[in-house]
Amino acid sequence: MPYIKPKLANIIHPVIMFKLTQSYEQTMEPWQLYVVTRGQWKMDINKAKQFKYALACDAGLVVEVYEIETWHQSNETMSEEELLYRRAKGLHAGETGRIEFVGKIAPEEIRKQYNKTNVVKYWGRSQTPFKYISPENL
Repeated sequence: MPYIKPKLANIIHPVIMFKLTQSYEQTMEPWQLYVVTRGQWKMDINKAKQFKYALACDAGLVVEVYEIETWHQSNETMSEEELLYRRAKGLHAGETGRIEFVGKIAPEEIRKQYNKTNVVKYWGRSQTPFKYISPENL
């Protein structure tokens, strides 16, 4: 199969990009990708509430887009199955001082805008596992 260069992302919505390089696998089930993307992050909940979409990223590419509905303190919304999965992957699970979101797959027009796009330029030299992107600040 020939290599198809992904298009560069043009972020025009308030998004949080999540770097899943250590936890993402191409063979993940959709629920597994959602679980590793939605939490549990050491973030300011008030700042996070200002953003509408979550971009799940691996190696500089968006692999899925979620519409964020609500933010919660860790362990308020994750099921035991989700926490067990996170622990099995070596991810934060059950720790205080972290937050998680509840959301759903973004509407198709939003997914078309971002899914499978290259977001490397937005990460810059950032080493953090997440990055807030506000279009008005670009």
